[in-house]
Amino acid sequence: MTTAKLQILRYKCIACGLCLSVAPDVFILSQADGKLTWVKTPNFNDDVQLVTDPNLLTDIALQMVGVCPERALSIG
Repeated sequence: MTTAKLQILRYKCIACGLCLSVAPDVFILSQADGKLTWVKTPNFNDDVQLVTDPNLLTDIALQMVGVCPERALSIG
């Protein structure tokens, strides 16, 4: 069985914050570059981050993907 992943394409992120309105305790806008970052990711500078926490890959992740105007989030 393959585990789904939420992919954050940070290079596409415009730091609008719409995704944060869905999950403000799980994601932040990095102080380094202002782009979306998963709080459990140690390296904020990666252009692509994979979130594999199964607790997040539910309705919250789907909502986040749906609100991103730049399609910087995807589930795969």
